[in-house]
Amino acid sequence: DPDDANGSNDDAATANSEAPEGPAPGVTDDTIRIGVNYVDDDSLRSSGIDLDLGDFEGAYQAVADDINARGGIHDRSIELVFAPISPADPSATEAECARLTEDEDVFVVTGFFLGEAVMCPLEVHDTAVVGGDPSPALLDRAQAPWITPLVDTDFPATVVRDLADEGLLDGTVAIFANARSQNELDAVTAELDDLGISVAETGIVDAPADDVAAIASDVQVLEQRFKAAGVDTVLLVGASAQDWRTHKADTGYDPQIVSSNLVALQSFASNEANTDTSVINGAVAGGLYGPNQAIFEAMGDCVDVIEAAGVDVPSPDEAEATGSQAFQSAFF
Repeated sequence: DPDDANGSNDDAATANSEAPEGPAPGVTDDTIRIGVNYVDDDSLRSSGIDLDLGDFEGAYQAVADDINARGGIHDRSIELVFAPISPADPSATEAECARLTEDEDVFVVTGFFLGEAVMCPLEVHDTAVVGGDPSPALLDRAQAPWITPLVDTDFPATVVRDLADEGLLDGTVAIFANARSQNELDAVTAELDDLGISVAETGIVDAPADDVAAIASDVQVLEQRFKAAGVDTVLLVGASAQDWRTHKADTGYDPQIVSSNLVALQSFASNEANTDTSVINGAVAGGLYGPNQAIFEAMGDCVDVIEAAGVDVPSPDEAEATGSQAFQSAFF
């Protein structure tokens, strides 16, 4: 019987093949330990950014409980180890990375990563990651498996091409970026060169993330430099480019704002301390239309699981205030 013969051959091939081998920290016969980074919005509020990003621990735990109730992963239950992260404190981020990978010995880390912080588990601690912003250079450095739904440096280059096609880069262009966005900056600069678009000025803020006064000073120096150069279009590069609108001080200088990253303008608009959002009227940014959109069935199913566990997940259009973004926990 040909079917029997094929079955025998398949069985033989399976028997002769070697099972994958490799480090498996945090995995036992019964459990898999997963580290979960999330934004500590308490730390944001203490630094003047009034955001409510929702119940991250509740959302993640609801999904883990649902998976476990359905048999877990390869008959192993998920155990979550949470790590609240302050985006303004790189040293605390590194400490949490060390705790998850060394003390807690997790199998994989997922959730929120800011810039090159993703390399702490991937490069320093040889721990797999789900999430983070990839780039060719970072991928080359990774010493452990890395899976991410987020875009790489092709995305900002694509946004720049679209902005150019729309005639939004026809003026005197300056680039504004933060030193933490170097990979995205390199991609944008290369694309502008390919398009033959000259850049009058490139301004990079290199002040520490937790030194607000130094950041403001850098922004205002760059603002005057752009103005003196006759810049009428400022291209924001990277999520941290929100610093331009947050700390810009010269009300008489109002260039067109375009951005390679939607987050830069979203972060500014969602900060309740920034009461005058008219300063970004007419701004144009590129952003993803992807898995956190409610039209996707799988996203709806996930939200249902979280809400069934008693966690509130209001949709974005139900937010009562600009800083109320409780849906973010479910989106992660």
